[in-house]
Amino acid sequence: MLPNAVSQTVPPSPPAPAGAAEVWSQVRELARAVAELEQRQAEACGLRPPLWRLLGLAAAAGEEGVVVSKAAEVLGLRPQALNRPAGELEAEGLLRREVDPGDGRARRLRATPDGQVRLELGQAREVELLNQISQAIPQAAVARLVLQRLLGVVATA
Repeated sequence: MLPNAVSQTVPPSPPAPAGAAEVWSQVRELARAVAELEQRQAEACGLRPPLWRLLGLAAAAGEEGVVVSKAAEVLGLRPQALNRPAGELEAEGLLRREVDPGDGRARRLRATPDGQVRLELGQAREVELLNQISQAIPQAAVARLVLQRLLGVVATA
């Protein structure tokens, strides 16, 4: 025992509300399943998941492309950490890095037509998944509400 330490026991935490632990367990299982799905989608495109995510962000931004700092924020990285993956995609002809016309210091990432075609290879899995979700959850509005509330709780925890 440390000197001057009080020899009291810490009271146990109150039990979690009924079902909360099971919901949390299912959320974690869903997160793992989504990560595995993304892995398969990336593989279908012939890319590693980080490259697939970056190319997907650039493609989703359309002709305008995505600013490197915004892509880094979405991916949870520092902008400098995108240099290597962007370079790999650029070397394969899947991505273009360009100076932002509105801010000469910023760079934009744009998917090339070849990059768009490469991403389409993995989109069949996503369409299949969306069809399965719509069949499994006929009340999509209810599921959306539950997930929104759950995300709100987790984001502020």
